[in-house]
Amino acid sequence: MGVLDSQELTLDYDNTIIFNEKQDSKMTYKRDYGYQPGVCTVNEQFVLYIENRNGNSDAKSFQRDTLERIFNLLETKKVKKIKNFRADAASYQYEVVTLLQQKVEHFYIGCRNSYVEKYFPQICNWKVMEDKNGLLEVGYTDIIPFINQAREQNQQPQTYRLIAKRRLKKDGQVDLITQDAYEYRGILTNNFEMDVVDLVHFYNQRGRMERQFDILKNDFGWNNMPFSTLNKNLVFLYLTAICRNIYNKIIDYFSQKVKTLKPCFRLKKFLFRFIIRPAKWVRQGRKLKLRIYSIDHSYP
Repeated sequence: MGVLDSQELTLDYDNTIIFNEKQDSKMTYKRDYGYQPGVCTVNEQFVLYIENRNGNSDAKSFQRDTLERIFNLLETKKVKKIKNFRADAASYQYEVVTLLQQKVEHFYIGCRNSYVEKYFPQICNWKVMEDKNGLLEVGYTDIIPFINQAREQNQQPQTYRLIAKRRLKKDGQVDLITQDAYEYRGILTNNFEMDVVDLVHFYNQRGRMERQFDILKNDFGWNNMPFSTLNKNLVFLYLTAICRNIYNKIIDYFSQKVKTLKPCFRLKKFLFRFIIRPAKWVRQGRKLKLRIYSIDHSYP
């Protein structure tokens, strides 16, 4: 489809829970049975890689091995360097960060507060910005994490940039570590040049992964897997993800031809706007003609 021909590829990686009662499904951390596949998307639209995992598999476990398989497959397609990589706090691991340092130009990884909250008081250059939840402050500082892990591997610890987002707590409770009443979120990156506000906006776009999971589960059948074992259902996940990718290209093409279509339309809306049309045969001039009723009069 030409997706990998782009000069700037952005990969997003995340895990999702698919609740089911298959014979080999395991208990998830949400206290119900299901699978927890790892999914990688490219440029926020196309599913690139799927690796099915059972429900009791921690998203943090063996993530380096999974990401290494993704990058190896991309190298077989002659994709040598990825522009950006985004992931949540499950990727905040020394092995993962070391791999990303080699394979991508810039990475952006969420951080658990228990690991980085000691650095928050060092930040003093706060900027005000706005997101969908209102106003917040963002700042940054340079840190050297994973010092002990690097020494164990006889490697030099690397300096990274810690981006912090903070918002006032609704209850006003003062935190013991930070000594203020803010709720913090951290992002680790090796991008020292991008403006901190632009960087936060860019990282927040990985929230579209949740929309992709919603589309895959509700429009392409992930919520209703047909087989009884994990391996067979993985084949189903692959096939439906391919259908999802093809649908992206189809609606992008037809949205340029038909005014009533938009590239963001879900499958059901596309069907009722383009595939399913009210029509009837009418006799006109001693001939039968098919009259198609449409809001858009330019409908072919």
